[in-house]
Amino acid sequence: MTELEQILKSIENLKTDIDTKIDDLKADVDSLKTDVDTKIDAFTRQNDTFNDKFDNYQKATQSLVNLSFGLIASATVITIAQGIFYRR
Repeated sequence: MTELEQILKSIENLKTDIDTKIDDLKADVDSLKTDVDTKIDAFTRQNDTFNDKFDNYQKATQSLVNLSFGLIASATVITIAQGIFYRR
């Protein structure tokens, strides 16, 4: 075997090794992509659930504030009315 043939054989072996490693890397990248997609989907579902809960909390808080102001206004009106009617 000549030196040139040995070099060509070495190059072919290197090409085979590189091709194998590239295929392994592609498989790893595909696996990572699948994992990331799965985690993104899970995060999206959790985020949607959180947004729903937060929306409900915000609506409940607004209703509580409205109720509080209504009660304060009612108490103020009653106090003023009692002051007017009991003075006479």
